[in-house]
Amino acid sequence: MLLARLLPSYTHNACAISIRLNYSELDSCEVERSQTHVIQSEVTKECLRLAKEHLPQIPLNRLQVGLTVKLPLSWQDNPFWINRITLSSALQIEMIRGLGCQFVYLIAGEPLAEPDFTEDSNRDNHHLLVPHSHSQQFQTRKAIRLSQQRFLHAVNDTRMTYSLLGHDPQGAIKLAEQLALEMIDHLQEHPTAKLALVDLGDSQISVTQHSSSVAVLALSIGRALNLPIDDLKCLALGSLFHDIGLLTLPDSLRASLFSLSDDERKLMKLHTRFSHELVDSPARFDERVCDIARHHHECIDGSGYPDGLQGNDIPLLTQIVALADEYDHQIGGDNMGSPQDALGHLSNHSAGKHANELMQTLESVLGQYPPGTLVRLSDGSIGKVLMTSANVETPAVWGCEIDGTDAGLKFLASANLRIEEVIKLESLTENAIKALKADAAISYYFTAAVK
Repeated sequence: MLLARLLPSYTHNACAISIRLNYSELDSCEVERSQTHVIQSEVTKECLRLAKEHLPQIPLNRLQVGLTVKLPLSWQDNPFWINRITLSSALQIEMIRGLGCQFVYLIAGEPLAEPDFTEDSNRDNHHLLVPHSHSQQFQTRKAIRLSQQRFLHAVNDTRMTYSLLGHDPQGAIKLAEQLALEMIDHLQEHPTAKLALVDLGDSQISVTQHSSSVAVLALSIGRALNLPIDDLKCLALGSLFHDIGLLTLPDSLRASLFSLSDDERKLMKLHTRFSHELVDSPARFDERVCDIARHHHECIDGSGYPDGLQGNDIPLLTQIVALADEYDHQIGGDNMGSPQDALGHLSNHSAGKHANELMQTLESVLGQYPPGTLVRLSDGSIGKVLMTSANVETPAVWGCEIDGTDAGLKFLASANLRIEEVIKLESLTENAIKALKADAAISYYFTAAVK
């Protein structure tokens, strides 16, 4: 069936809708990422250029916000989109300190002065400047960096499968299945799923970034329910492709999901049918994946779309993705809120739409303090949870003082700190919001197991 048979005649701002999968409609950041294939060869060229230019090398303890630096790493070892970075936050600096490199190339800006290490200052800062491979601090930084890398890889591979689907469906399926199995491997690195906050620095969450985060949540729920590997694989694939139909719609619709007219909303709802058609063509995906693509907006009370299914007429895997999708929209969409706000929305506004068992499982997976939660600590400082841990009361926290100063990783257990309360974004000063990146959209990946 052609997509044209599903799409009614419609004009938005005097511009007819293209009904083919238009990859030029991907976010500009994703278009830039399409060059990922050739980055390896470009790294070699860039290294040669750097050698010729004799860019100065500076140690990591001289980094500060505002510098433009180049990382001496290949793209596989880089948690950012590109090696050339203008440092905009202390969190970026902390991530670079966990990369294992001893220096960066300075392109622009004035670095911090060389510190005059007395015996005391050297002792106080040794865990930051020369981290020991077995220290908790170094392990945490390494886990954050690796989780970020893996999320970037998932987003890039998802985008690549989208581009292959039209002209090389078998190649798309092969790549997607490899990615799904890779994500399952990452899921199983810990006895129970642990989540890490990941940030690609985008001002708006892309379709592929949202889909990757939904896959992480759905797989975490699936594992908690002890689903078999084959079901987990279908969960991952269905999550990665559930919103591909959005790319058949105009940019103007996707950019304003929460301020649509009635006619626009009707058109937007057709994305589930478009997604289904794209994955359900002959010799493509498993029927469980196809059902997720079509029915991920169905609700067990029958209020969903496109077919108004109820209860057990909606397969379990589809129900899982529907719940993960709604939660992720609440923490990363236009109406972005905290994890607590998102869970509150599900409880108050979606009561009866999702199975109670699945709601409870999602809450269990997220833990007492889900990544992205803003908290006040027992020493009066504030922070944002970065990673869940075996001890739910002592997650890894990126913290600062209430005025935004002294930003850095806080290890609650070793510092004898505890979380006093969850706080809201509105209670933070402007400088604290900037230091914590408290207003950034939230996405998740599995916490990497490191040695």
